[in-house]
Amino acid sequence: KSIREAGSSSGASCCDLVRRRLARLIDRESLPQCRAGRGGLVAVERCRAGEVLGWLGDPRRGVAPRTIEELAAMEFCYVPPGCFWRGKGKQGEWDDSLKEGYWIGRYPVTIGQYRLFAHEAEYTHEAWWPEARTAGRWPLADSVELEDRFNVANHPVVCVTWYEAMAFTHWLTHRLLRAGRFTLPTIAQWQKAARGGEMIPKVPVIQSVAQGAQGLGLPGCANLRPNPKPRREFPWGNDFETNCLNWRGAGVFLTSAVGCFPTGASVYGAQDLSGNVSEWCGNEPGRNYQNTLGGSWFEDQKSQDGALLVFHNGTRHSCWGDFSDAPCYSRSQFVGFRCVWHDPRGNAT
Repeated sequence: KSIREAGSSSGASCCDLVRRRLARLIDRESLPQCRAGRGGLVAVERCRAGEVLGWLGDPRRGVAPRTIEELAAMEFCYVPPGCFWRGKGKQGEWDDSLKEGYWIGRYPVTIGQYRLFAHEAEYTHEAWWPEARTAGRWPLADSVELEDRFNVANHPVVCVTWYEAMAFTHWLTHRLLRAGRFTLPTIAQWQKAARGGEMIPKVPVIQSVAQGAQGLGLPGCANLRPNPKPRREFPWGNDFETNCLNWRGAGVFLTSAVGCFPTGASVYGAQDLSGNVSEWCGNEPGRNYQNTLGGSWFEDQKSQDGALLVFHNGTRHSCWGDFSDAPCYSRSQFVGFRCVWHDPRGNAT
């Protein structure tokens, strides 16, 4: 706090230096993840560094924006069209329903991003709330004040209803896009983003909304390669790696700054799909219940008949996780969301 509030130029320079250093500590994939004694920070230390970064001001693009212009730096990962393995292991099947490519949020929506929506004068504009109005849940009957430990700008937003998550996507579309739209991911989109399709990019394709507005084209099929593990159990591979996600065993016992576990990223570059927060999915209006996927910081695991199970809401940390139906009006410290960006400029084939 004393560094952040320093009024001198030297204090500001020191604060900027600290921010950059903390961002490198939590974001560099070359750092050994959570292995004490091997030169890297253990999970608790890295997540603590992320929390301090959240209070000082996270310099990563679009993660903790203070203005709409900074919000436009939100990053998304390209998921090309094509088949993917849907479901659990050998019990799954090839799914060819996703005929168009899409962009999925690199991270879950953060407190800083959601705060711009919640604090705006137009927050109650009815145009953002069609699902809540259809369900007779408008105007919203309640709101919550997050505890300080959850209210960190670069942490995932939690305690939001499905209606609030959908309203954010409508507002974000209005504020950032001239064409196209943001939505919540469908179950199929979420699973494919976590597991990868039959064909995947040679390197992750990540861009901001602002870059997309400049007319950058979608990548073509020439930039794809076969997925080496198309039926993987987890975003990073087939084995449960305790150091690739924020779960109860990591010892953090709280949400963490997004991107603190880069080795848990999917083949598309999306992070925190496993652990940290479960995520609202589905954009099917008219339903009173919607799905959450991804596992959370609260959940534990144990081996049972070869499967890694968790105990919160029946969800799993795996790519295929059992769906957890939750009431659309419910709030939880374990549930957040991320956005999907549908770009109308064309799709790779």
